[in-house]
Amino acid sequence: MLFTIPLLIPAVATLFFGSAAWWVRAIPTYPIIDILVGTTVYGATWADSWGSLAYAAIWLVVLFGAGWITLK
Repeated sequence: MLFTIPLLIPAVATLFFGSAAWWVRAIPTYPIIDILVGTTVYGATWADSWGSLAYAAIWLVVLFGAGWITLK
């Protein structure tokens, strides 16, 4: 529960378009939720979602690196 609640905040903030604070956008799940809501609700295309995809890829590299260092 300690990690689940903060990771659910972007899901609620993304439903209200444009209201997400800067600290909500820094949470790793925000770009994924943003892409899902953008494509399903607002009809966004790949070209519209490239920023969120790049941001999600950066988080992927950061978390992979942290796991690599931890398990090494």
